[in-house]
Amino acid sequence: MLIEAAKQLEVLVKRAVSDPDPIIGLTLKYSFQHALLDCMLILLKVVSVTKDKEVAEKFIHLFSMFRRPDEIDTAKDYAKLFHDIVNLIEVLKLRYVIIPNTRKVSIGAEINPLPRIAIVQPRIWFDKEYNEYKLTKGLKKHIEIFKENIEKASQQSANVIVFPEMFFPASHISELKDISKDKNMIIITGLDYEYDEFNNPINSCVILLPNGNLIRQLKLYRSKYDSPNMICGKELFVFTETPIGNFSVFICFDYLSPQDLIKFRGVIDTLFVITLNPDVRAYNECAKADAYRSLYGFIIIVNAFDPYSATRLKGKSGFYGPLRENRSIAEFEEKKYGMMIEDLPLNELIRAKRGEESSTMKSLPADFEVIDLSRDYPERASI
Repeated sequence: MLIEAAKQLEVLVKRAVSDPDPIIGLTLKYSFQHALLDCMLILLKVVSVTKDKEVAEKFIHLFSMFRRPDEIDTAKDYAKLFHDIVNLIEVLKLRYVIIPNTRKVSIGAEINPLPRIAIVQPRIWFDKEYNEYKLTKGLKKHIEIFKENIEKASQQSANVIVFPEMFFPASHISELKDISKDKNMIIITGLDYEYDEFNNPINSCVILLPNGNLIRQLKLYRSKYDSPNMICGKELFVFTETPIGNFSVFICFDYLSPQDLIKFRGVIDTLFVITLNPDVRAYNECAKADAYRSLYGFIIIVNAFDPYSATRLKGKSGFYGPLRENRSIAEFEEKKYGMMIEDLPLNELIRAKRGEESSTMKSLPADFEVIDLSRDYPERASI
């Protein structure tokens, strides 16, 4: 209804600007209040369904546009009403249609045209180091691997470092708060199982930001490897104004949710998929296609390596993107582990998204639209 109202307002704006007929002008002056009232009634219907307080405030704002017909400037007032309704449609589209369970977190940093990303594929021994997905004997070892690689990545001026699903002990999360700020680096890592007061497990990851904020994100969907009692999350995050552009994180099985992946099309530049997966080849193949067709951005898979336990984690972490020559930018070789660093051509990706010619990136897929996260899109504070 709002979209149809906006179309009608656009027609009236053009008419008010182009038609000098005084009768038309007078008619438009007297019809303005009717058009404004129609928009407000539609907005009331939206508020009654969504209970959105910010949208309700915009309804109140429209009252300020009521005035006597002889005081109405048709071109100016119709244009303002059209502009307000179009902006409102964008906010509602983002909030309730495209990415309804997603929250924006702004870092306030400038984009690095060639950001450096470090991924860590650690050598673990799952059967010995975990007990039902909770770190036991491997706790100290994982903390050591974590700190060693943070230091190595910092020395090589990495903007981001990423570890696999369930890698870091959640019981030591308080130790992480200052690391990202001290190193001026984004740190992403999966956390081992935690348990709520009813002994239900929680599978989550943490995103540590250079401004000192710490964001927790829960896994959305249970895989066949997760506990049937695992508590599922309800929110995803889009991180904006970062050195690597807009980015988001999926935890393992969440990546295979097409309805959630498509929410990021035209919104983010990079998607990190952290996993602890014995069949990561399926993810690699999906990433090669999704990096171009579904997302048009970089997809980075981060897995662990364990050749001896029953899980047989084969690693195969890698970087993928919509490049002309090869969708696979870099991958860990078989039976290799450690840290890999890649400089991603973000500047070329952004140029291609604008529709400019790029010698590095493939041309845009059909019906691709860059979606701008409006300033009043709801932000989520650190958790």
